Amino acid sequence: THTIHHTPYTTRRVLPFLKLMQSGVPEEEDYFSAVFRMDRIKEFRNYDQEDRFFDHSQRALLAFHILNGIKYSDKEGQVGVQRLLNNGAYVDAFPLHDSKPNPNPADGDKVGDRSTLTDAWAKFLRFYKMQPFDLIRRYFGEKIGLYFAWLGFYTMALVFPAVVGVFIFVYGISTFQDQEDAKQLCESNLTMCPLCDSCEKWNLSASCTAYKFSWVFDNGGTIAFAFIMSLWASVFLDMWKRRNAELAFDWDVRDFAEEEPDRPQFKSKEIRPNPITGLPEKYYPARLRYAKYFTTVATVVFMLGLVIMVVISIILYRLAVRVALFKSSDDPESTARKSAGIVSAITASILNLIMILLLNRIYGSLAVRLTDYENHRKESAYESHLAFKIFLFQFVNSYSSLFYIAFFKGQNTGRPGDYNTFFGFRQDECPEYGCLLELTIQLSIIMVGKQTINNIQEVVIPLVKGWCARRSANNSLAATNIMPWEQQVQNRSSSVFSPSLFLSLS
Repeated sequence: THTIHHTPYTTRRVLPFLKLMQSGVPEEEDYFSAVFRMDRIKEFRNYDQEDRFFDHSQRALLAFHILNGIKYSDKEGQVGVQRLLNNGAYVDAFPLHDSKPNPNPADGDKVGDRSTLTDAWAKFLRFYKMQPFDLIRRYFGEKIGLYFAWLGFYTMALVFPAVVGVFIFVYGISTFQDQEDAKQLCESNLTMCPLCDSCEKWNLSASCTAYKFSWVFDNGGTIAFAFIMSLWASVFLDMWKRRNAELAFDWDVRDFAEEEPDRPQFKSKEIRPNPITGLPEKYYPARLRYAKYFTTVATVVFMLGLVIMVVISIILYRLAVRVALFKSSDDPESTARKSAGIVSAITASILNLIMILLLNRIYGSLAVRLTDYENHRKESAYESHLAFKIFLFQFVNSYSSLFYIAFFKGQNTGRPGDYNTFFGFRQDECPEYGCLLELTIQLSIIMVGKQTINNIQEVVIPLVKGWCARRSANNSLAATNIMPWEQQVQNRSSSVFSPSLFLSLS
């Protein structure tokens, strides 16, 4: 085996003053890789050292592959621990850690990759350090290593648009009081047409506050920011493709599909010889697969239609709330009338967020069942189809209301005396200051709300569960009587290196 001393492209391009950002973890030596064959075992590195021949992630993947290929019934397709987990037969399945997160060598504790990652990576005060991708890959596997590589690359790429956005936001705050058109609107005596058939006329100056506030987000710099973001998105995508190809080459996973085995869950109708190799292999008729694809497409289309119905219901809710607030007071200067548009937009956005989270949870489990039903031969094909289903649904579910406000709201509303109606209400239209303020509110509530709830689910709830599990265990058993794997079961929900995280992301 020949050793290659290879320095990644990113590291070679780091400027001297950025040396502080290095993780401090030595880079691994790179080696040629090949498909394992027992008759060529002596050509592999560490072949004579059983404890070093496979790294932690490889041992975990091998164990998981074996467990996932064991049949638990005589019926075809009832195979693998993953199916048992989905059916609820087992509560959880996860690989054990190789060492403690904070070992003490004086007590005979093993110092492994876990403790190195804890010190060099999983600490908040090291947020400015580059991630030790080779070590992450060695401990968690290539897939999770690529995930954290993308996450770090994306976070760093967001620094530039964030800085530009802050400058434009500050510009909007500093100038919104001095706009001549805002002064004219606030001092206007113009009488506007009623917002509904039974509503009264209202004064244009009632929208003074909302108009000024909209300038913070909809000012002269907004156009420039949109142009910058369009360029940034294109550059970011191309740069990530380059980075992804670099890591795939360094980690020897570019052509993994050529040697990918069949999924244990793959069901065949018969055994046929391979047309190229002549070897017998499982065969599943194309007509049956296309029939299953048709069922899957029909189900996905139904779910997307359900999302559209939810969006229409929220539009009707917003119209009804706005009309109700206008009818609640006869005073044109009342708070209810002045804030009708903002209140209806905020409450509709909160309701939309709840429906987005609910539908995402329902569709998430449905997408897994549909992909299982399609009976894919390879794991890569299975994951690609699953990812496409989830992406398509979550994209429509999360952004359909935003697309409506940005591109369709206020179109073809009619004219005074001949307004178009929508389920008995006058068609939804943009206020005098445009729809961008409402779009900003909708986007802020959905994005901030989703991130907050996700962080609670991924950080707060696991910490609480871990604390409760440890407290319960300490009350029932003495610490000396708890086996290592029992301790990891108790701690897995609260640890940064959650063992269940490995399987859930794999």
